[in-house]
Amino acid sequence: MSKLKIIILAAIGLFSVSLTPFTLFKIKPSIVASELNIIYRHISNHVEIDFNNYSAKKTEVKATGAAITKTSKLQQVYGVIADKDANEATITVGENKKNGKYKSVTTQKFRIRDLPDPVFQLGGVSDKEEASITTLLLQNRLNANSPQSFPYKLDFEVEKYELAIFSKKGKTEYKVDSDKLTLDIKNEIRKLKTDDILIFRNITYTLKNAVDGFKATAGTLVYLIK
Repeated sequence: MSKLKIIILAAIGLFSVSLTPFTLFKIKPSIVASELNIIYRHISNHVEIDFNNYSAKKTEVKATGAAITKTSKLQQVYGVIADKDANEATITVGENKKNGKYKSVTTQKFRIRDLPDPVFQLGGVSDKEEASITTLLLQNRLNANSPQSFPYKLDFEVEKYELAIFSKKGKTEYKVDSDKLTLDIKNEIRKLKTDDILIFRNITYTLKNAVDGFKATAGTLVYLIK
């Protein structure tokens, strides 16, 4: 069977080809991230590299626009951390030759993107649900959840927030230096009536699994009393 047929058959998955170092051609290593050609700021992005029939001992992985570190002793798994001001990163797999020179074998470019905002909610109550006084009083903290569709688990935590309560008697404001729903706020919620409004704003949050002390302020969370 010709080399061309072998390549085509392997590509469509009819069988696998195991090439030895003495084969006249090699399959290039492949670089795969969890998201298609995207890595995110502030976290370590999971990247797997399949060296195929290249010797892992003779190859070296390099990156520009990011730092790359091997995170597994048994597998070719790496953590990639985007440089602060970079918009694109390139990962290169190459061979260290006997003459001391480095020869690139394959490269993969990745776009660098910001993390998505958390999904804020008061305890287990979304602002898209009807909020009764009884339900709100059962909640104890303001949560910042990782978006369900995001490929990584983001361990967000609310650090502080502001709350404005609009009721028939007027406006009451609070500044809270934690994620807790304070006793004063709960006492005010007890006095509310139908169509009164709670607005959480200037929510400052951190990311526990960030690599760089990430902190941001976002969010306006509105609850209408029903």
